Amino acid sequence: MGSSMRNNLKLIRTALLVAVMGFSIDATFSVGVAHAADVLVMNGETRGQGVLRKRGNECLVITPAHVISDTEFSEITLTLPDRQIVTATLLEVFAEDLAVLRPASGVINRCKDKLFKETKVNALLNSFSTGTLRRLETTGDTALFKVLIEGFDQYKSIRVSPKSANQPIKQGYSGSLLYVNRQLVGMLQNVDAKTGQGFVIQAAAMDAILDPFFASLVSGNQLQTQLDEQSRFLLPTVSEDAGLNNLTITDGDYDFKIAVETQRDVIESDTDFLVRYSTSVDVLDTARLSLLSKKLSATGNSFVSVEKAEDNAKALMIEQYQKLRVFDRIF
Repeated sequence: MGSSMRNNLKLIRTALLVAVMGFSIDATFSVGVAHAADVLVMNGETRGQGVLRKRGNECLVITPAHVISDTEFSEITLTLPDRQIVTATLLEVFAEDLAVLRPASGVINRCKDKLFKETKVNALLNSFSTGTLRRLETTGDTALFKVLIEGFDQYKSIRVSPKSANQPIKQGYSGSLLYVNRQLVGMLQNVDAKTGQGFVIQAAAMDAILDPFFASLVSGNQLQTQLDEQSRFLLPTVSEDAGLNNLTITDGDYDFKIAVETQRDVIESDTDFLVRYSTSVDVLDTARLSLLSKKLSATGNSFVSVEKAEDNAKALMIEQYQKLRVFDRIF
């Protein structure tokens, strides 16, 4: 085979590879397959980006706080890499314009225990002058945006600008992840409208702020119980569940707290008696952040007496609580 034909075959293979991956090698903007941790965050008309991180037995979303700053008249929605759309609630706001959201449904399989690897960010930034901002589109694809590294300080921020003057960094890019030499180095937080420069918080700064929160479920086994009078019948079940998860019930300082409240309604008719229990179960961590919030209901009936109907309702509520597997959901 001649050298000319071999070179042509190499070019064809390269072109096919680029087409399959969905990337344009020298383009300022390109689209590819979504990364498992990417999230599109929508708050009304406001758009931003986020990334998934594991805390305990759930997946949470890290995003710039200003993206979800006004939620009074709008609902936070998340678009996941598989194009699934779920709602979310604001869990906590941190320094440096960072916030953590809780998705309404489980996305645990897409979660990371640690967002950043032990990357030597300063060495990378001293060696490379370009990077890539990655974000998730509404289609579920990943958009890659080429940027120039304009400057950085040693620990906190990185300044970037568009590689092409015709492709500005837009406000909706907030929360996009910055990669340098394919290594994750930080998250875009805001854009200067005058200069067009974007400001990225470095990985080390994010870790310093968020690690205590995400590590707060790693240790500790002291559980405080708070059950109202109508819920006292659930205490043996709660205690048994706690013991199976190596939790020790305490009246003092706690690592976790479970609060249970029950409303009891009695309905009598000419033929039978009904007792309906509506029970709320809330689990908090030591910082009083909600780890779980569920509502249960059970109705017992009897043709004999209210007491018998109540016994039936309690038995059904105990069964509902056991099926909830409260602490399995957290750890």
